[in-house]
Amino acid sequence: RLIELDANYEAWMHAGQIEPSSEGWRTWLMQAGRGYGKTRAGAEWVARLALGRPCRIALVGATIDEARAVMVEGESGLLSVLARRKRRVLW
Repeated sequence: RLIELDANYEAWMHAGQIEPSSEGWRTWLMQAGRGYGKTRAGAEWVARLALGRPCRIALVGATIDEARAVMVEGESGLLSVLARRKRRVLW
């Protein structure tokens, strides 16, 4: 099923969408063109962090409205990723 495959992001993501494995890094920059999967990779990573332990996370965009529209509410954003994992979220 395509929906199940889409939800199993770790099975099909590519190497450039995997967070750094080294210790001690604080900033992860993915500099790539349109369609690379930056938003989805970031949303998947943030979801894993937030569901794993309490932590502070900053989502940085040109404006707060753009950050919310793309990184949180967008097609590949955080709310979409959490819905694929069947997690209810209040926003």
